Amino acid sequence: MSEVLQIINKQKDLKKYIKENPNCKVCFRKKKGLKLDKSDFEKLQVLFNTKLKSLGKTLLHSEDILVVLSTNEKEEHASDLPAHRITTLILDSGIIALRHPYAVSAVSNTTDFFQIIWENIDHIDLVENTTNQQLEVFRFYEKNNGFFHDLNINRFGIEDVKAAKSLLKVLGQIVDYKDKFIREHAELQSNIEKLFNEENYNEGIDALNDFAEKYNTTDITLDDSSFYYFNKTFGLRRMKRFDEAIQTLDDYINLFKAKGEIESYTYELKGELLFEQRKYVQAINCFAISEENYDNLGYEKGARSKKEEVYYKLKKKFLKVPYLERRIIFIAQDIYATVSDEVVILKNTSLPNQIKFPEEHPQLNSVYVCHPIRQDYYLPLEAYNETLLLERIHEFIYLQQCLGATHLEVTNLNTELPKKNKSAKTEIETDFSEKLIREQDFKPTKTPFIPNGLAWFHSELNWQKLADKRMQESVNSYKETLSSTQSESISEEELKMIKTELKVLLPKTGENYKGKSGLKNAVENLEYLITVEFEDTNKLQDAVKKQTSLESSITDDNQHQLNLERYEEEVLFMLEDDGKIDPSERKILNRKMIKFGLTESDALAIENKHIRVKK
Repeated sequence: MSEVLQIINKQKDLKKYIKENPNCKVCFRKKKGLKLDKSDFEKLQVLFNTKLKSLGKTLLHSEDILVVLSTNEKEEHASDLPAHRITTLILDSGIIALRHPYAVSAVSNTTDFFQIIWENIDHIDLVENTTNQQLEVFRFYEKNNGFFHDLNINRFGIEDVKAAKSLLKVLGQIVDYKDKFIREHAELQSNIEKLFNEENYNEGIDALNDFAEKYNTTDITLDDSSFYYFNKTFGLRRMKRFDEAIQTLDDYINLFKAKGEIESYTYELKGELLFEQRKYVQAINCFAISEENYDNLGYEKGARSKKEEVYYKLKKKFLKVPYLERRIIFIAQDIYATVSDEVVILKNTSLPNQIKFPEEHPQLNSVYVCHPIRQDYYLPLEAYNETLLLERIHEFIYLQQCLGATHLEVTNLNTELPKKNKSAKTEIETDFSEKLIREQDFKPTKTPFIPNGLAWFHSELNWQKLADKRMQESVNSYKETLSSTQSESISEEELKMIKTELKVLLPKTGENYKGKSGLKNAVENLEYLITVEFEDTNKLQDAVKKQTSLESSITDDNQHQLNLERYEEEVLFMLEDDGKIDPSERKILNRKMIKFGLTESDALAIENKHIRVKK
């Protein structure tokens, strides 16, 4: 319970005097709160906060109010209706009172407003009336000057001197308590500062924790809040307890978030701590948040300078950043603040040298996702799931050839097949819009073996079991369903997170978020059934069991050459209009590569041959 309320509650006579006044309504705070009708309280809060807001003062919260006193004031020779309503609130921080016309339910220009803060008052006197023409007044004297403020005793629901003297005693005790409170507060702060100056950081942290138990450090409008959080961070930082220091700043940041605010310096300080820990991705984002929210140009430039310094470090060490921390990137002209640390911003003019992209990439204001196996390679978000699935299909087919496949079929299991279109480039996809998208025969001659250089095999348990069985015994046929959800993929939840980020990022780049229509296909589930028939292992020659190159072909040379020529025709067709292979054309070519049984090296050699010519 508030110490101020305890002082009020001890003065039993005062409550009696106030309650004896039929013209006064009084409500004292109890353990369960104020016993005041909800609608009446809401009107009261609006009334006071409207006036406080107009004066630029801190707004009132329900927990601030200890006592509510309300009286009606009549004018002499007036009607029975009261002319004014007087409402006085006793708070833990001071006294606030309003006097306004009775018929007006909202604050007007004629409102009589009074406010004092306990900590500013030196002492209080009761100035008695000797003329009987007006009520006695309480005179509140300010500290360090001769100014005073008078307040009629009827503001507290009392009208006689005896009751006024009882209240004066209570007010005096409150002022004395606040004086003692201020002295102890100053002494504790001074002791904490002394401990830190003497580098007694552990004792300083303990003293700060005691400080937080005695004083309100969660109200960001009070100096105690910044004193506690910044000093605690300082002490923990000097002791190299970085995680605790960052958590302390996060707690302070969350106090601002709860009020919809951002404290720029706190983010800058957090960025420095993260930089010291070499957590470059998170540090950059903190400096970016700080830069974007500073009002002072000098502070803004300082945060930007730190941001650029960390980005330079990040570029050099990018591949040493844990995979999951740099998995998703966004290419932009500058480093912008993100909602979370899950998307890393990279500058298009200053990319890390170690990372790679598909041809014609990266593109400005676009999202890329890191390949789960080739972790220096980034794929466009829109094509990520499909590209990984096509890679797995290609590798699985190659593995089946090495295990002695004689016949193979790839069937599309997707419920919605691509619709045919009259446009020339869509017509190329017509064979992929059929259920059976590939059928091929082979003539194996070697005993089953597992080739070198496989990327996905070691994470595919079913493939490993098949290979073991095929090499140990004669498996005649096999079926495998491959889908984009079986391996690492962009989930619905991740796509939702990315969309949230883009809604914030794209306006900063000057681009419209609605233009990113391709995102809806990023998590589309693709599924294919692969049916394989194998040669009897007894009929195969006992030859070399290892193959050192993925480029080695098991298919008939003439058929392979024919497939190379067919793929070359497709490439030439894609290059006809603009000499480039755009993302949609890349998808088509990836499918053709699988259909024709070509390796990535085969396809890339053909593409480079003609792209160089076009250039």
